[in-house]
Amino acid sequence: MSTPQNSSTLEDRLRAVEDTLAIYHLIASHPPAADTGNDNYYRNAFTPNGTIDLGGGKAKTCNNEIATIVKTPEHQAAIAAGQGEDGCVSLEYDFDKGLADRFFNTNHRVSGLAGLKLAGGKLPVRPAMHRLLGGVAVNHEGATNINGLFAVGECAGAAVHGAFGLPGNFLLASLTLARRTGRAAADYTGGRPHKPETDRLVDHAETRRLNIFRREGGASVAALRKELAAAMHQHAGLTRNAAGLSGAAQTVERITEDYKTAGVTSRNQDYNFGYLHHLELGYLLDAARAIVASAAARQESRGVHYRTDFPSPDAGHGGHHTLVTHSGGGPVAGQRPVEMSRWQPDAN
Repeated sequence: MSTPQNSSTLEDRLRAVEDTLAIYHLIASHPPAADTGNDNYYRNAFTPNGTIDLGGGKAKTCNNEIATIVKTPEHQAAIAAGQGEDGCVSLEYDFDKGLADRFFNTNHRVSGLAGLKLAGGKLPVRPAMHRLLGGVAVNHEGATNINGLFAVGECAGAAVHGAFGLPGNFLLASLTLARRTGRAAADYTGGRPHKPETDRLVDHAETRRLNIFRREGGASVAALRKELAAAMHQHAGLTRNAAGLSGAAQTVERITEDYKTAGVTSRNQDYNFGYLHHLELGYLLDAARAIVASAAARQESRGVHYRTDFPSPDAGHGGHHTLVTHSGGGPVAGQRPVEMSRWQPDAN
């Protein structure tokens, strides 16, 4: 789908916008796991009475029915053609030069940071892996194991949604825990004197920032980020196995080493998109290492975690969180029991 190369009328541009919105709706409403082409995922991931929106007003209410759709010749042919592999629907959009000129900042970010051509080129449009089903380990008041550090919302592993976290938006965790966490943080800071350790942390962050800006050459942040995304999509996406996760771990470690020498292309000190992307890549590498370690440790299939080499649930992982800690030797995956208080899980 593309816009007319010389869209001169308002009607043409409105039609292009409507088409784009329709594509976004398709991506948002289509079950991404179907694009793995693996019917066993659905049979294990959803309860028999779960309802999934298939788009266009259609819905299926049984995991076996959805699994049947995945195995149809039409769907398998689409997967074989490379469409929607690993949950990504690849689309292309044409932009004329005038559009790129009107959106100068966007054009700079796309070309300078992502290595893509906005004017006269074709850009892939696909849904992103935008959420961690977990987060920083916290207690019921949002406190971490680091004194004075609190986490709430999507960055916190509060486990409010359980198996239904994927189709949700995590507002529940924010609404129910934000006030509690805010009050706990306020109580913690109340009356406490300023500590020199705080100044040292600020000085360390500023020194790190200056070192990044001084670096010359080194790997491209955009290239490293693109390689990381490809490796995680391929080996740590909706379907996983030991061989793929081992390869992903090696790729992530290599990118982590290259990241240590990467700098920024602009020395702008005001609001530098390149520096922002540099910081984000570091956080993405931390998350990628934790994901790969936890997925490798969980030799079972449960919820949205599906191992092709271990397609069935393992009772040993039931009632436990996977807890990843970082040490000098890399990420280490362990377990932490799920704390049950007022409401106990259904025995079935």
